[in-house]
Amino acid sequence: MLADQKAWVASYSRACGVAPDVTPSLPLPPQVKDCMARAGRARIAYLNGYGVAASIPSSSTAAGAPGRIGPGFDCAKATAPLAQLICSDPGLSKTDLQFNQAYYALHYALDPADRRRLEAEDVEFLNSVKLDCGVPDTGTPAGSTECVSAHFGQMRSEWLRRLTGPGREEAIRPIERHIALQAQLQQLDLLPLTAKVDGVYSVATRAAISEWQNDKGRPVTGFISDADAALLAPDEPRLAVGLAPAGTTQPRAAPTALPPIVPAPSITNAGSGENDVALKERGGVYVLPVRINDAITLNFTLDSGASDVLIPADVLLTLVRTETISESDFLGQRTYVLADGSKLPSERVNLRELRVGGHRLTNVAANVGSPTSEPLLGQSFLSRFKSWTLDNERHVLVLNRTGQPPPFQPTTARTVPRGELPGTAAPSGLRNFEEFASAAAYRGAPVMPDFSGRDREFKDFRTRIRAGIAEGVNFAGHYKMIQFGCGTGCSFVVVADVSTGQVYRFPHGGEYDQMLRLEYRPSSILVRASWVPSLEHMDQCLWEELVFTDGRFTSLGKPITAACPPWG
Repeated sequence: MLADQKAWVASYSRACGVAPDVTPSLPLPPQVKDCMARAGRARIAYLNGYGVAASIPSSSTAAGAPGRIGPGFDCAKATAPLAQLICSDPGLSKTDLQFNQAYYALHYALDPADRRRLEAEDVEFLNSVKLDCGVPDTGTPAGSTECVSAHFGQMRSEWLRRLTGPGREEAIRPIERHIALQAQLQQLDLLPLTAKVDGVYSVATRAAISEWQNDKGRPVTGFISDADAALLAPDEPRLAVGLAPAGTTQPRAAPTALPPIVPAPSITNAGSGENDVALKERGGVYVLPVRINDAITLNFTLDSGASDVLIPADVLLTLVRTETISESDFLGQRTYVLADGSKLPSERVNLRELRVGGHRLTNVAANVGSPTSEPLLGQSFLSRFKSWTLDNERHVLVLNRTGQPPPFQPTTARTVPRGELPGTAAPSGLRNFEEFASAAAYRGAPVMPDFSGRDREFKDFRTRIRAGIAEGVNFAGHYKMIQFGCGTGCSFVVVADVSTGQVYRFPHGGEYDQMLRLEYRPSSILVRASWVPSLEHMDQCLWEELVFTDGRFTSLGKPITAACPPWG
């Protein structure tokens, strides 16, 4: 409990704009006082419902965790009245986790397009709960816990009605058993120790289930069926009432449309052309609501590394059906050059209007992705502002539209030759890839890493690494360069030997090497890297060339500062 309280003190003060380890100057600004008052009310609601300490069997790494069962989100971060109401009532907390148990099972069973529809349905449901049960959107928690519980139970029944087979068996399992099975996966070293044993089966847990099923020769479904449960933990371990989930690896959002506690933007922002847009953190990235052509509102992922806004094909069809996109809005195809030099053609359209926060932009270029893609808010939107800032402490996007560039004017797409970074931003004196030729390309079958031994340190990324290796060589004769996101502007890079499965680290990446861009060839050991060292100067990059020999990267010189490559 003491550790939980210390963590909350640090988080709320930082969210309100006050460093937790520095004495603030007095008097405090009114908006900071208001923010701290809201945080205090939320914490009181949480503490009023704090349960007794309990433990689960010794097989779980979460033994001795204090609290109670549920809810399906982190109460320490709860700021909206509905979330606080759930946290204040142990029975309602458990009901919420049971609701999440069914929701996650159904979410996993659906294809990407249906998942998005389910997410939208969930938001509508939570809004109806607030309306029917007298729960306010802001302010002090209020409303009927009995009403909320009844609504959650009814919707859970609806989720269960849509499930069949192993998915339904998992979703109707007693919640104590549900959590204990997740703990058993962690005890078997299948679920990372960094993941929380909380009863929410998100991506990390699904991957662990699938790996266990594959190892045991069971049908790989990602669900724990009754037969799987009997084999995974045959002793029916009992979970003492009182276990408090401490969060999730990739949590379903708390029942709220509100951002974390932040000071209210000052009125002067409107006059200066600046506007704070609230962000939600989801799966390690920031998302925000965007209204398209005054016809549909969707959550977009903020991705400053994307050259264009991206909308999935099914969203485009919705806009066509609402007659807010016509034939004249189609701009033809544009060819996008990927990091390995390969080209990807994609349809482009002109979005007549995008509304984000208090901003309205017209004629915004957008790339059309597959129906399984996620909406992205890229540079064709962000570059229209004089400046933009991502405030990680307050979880807001600050947009300054004073002196913004002119709207997008449709032009004919240009195909960039293979292997070139688009534009002419690259600094002079760069080396030719042909000077650093590699051995002949490996043509054999891909070999997967040894995640239980030699390559154990990369185990948390095994799904991405395996998928990358399966695609074949793209670097230095018999290697695969694999880059994946860790948040907005952040990415990690590993290099895998397709012929042996051995995995190596790349020397750049993570939160300190923002907007990392790599250029490489299957026939060369040379890698050209560029990244943004300071988000205050997004047009200036550090450039470095490296060669890969004997499992090590060696720099060919000190990084130099030059203009960044265009985001395309």
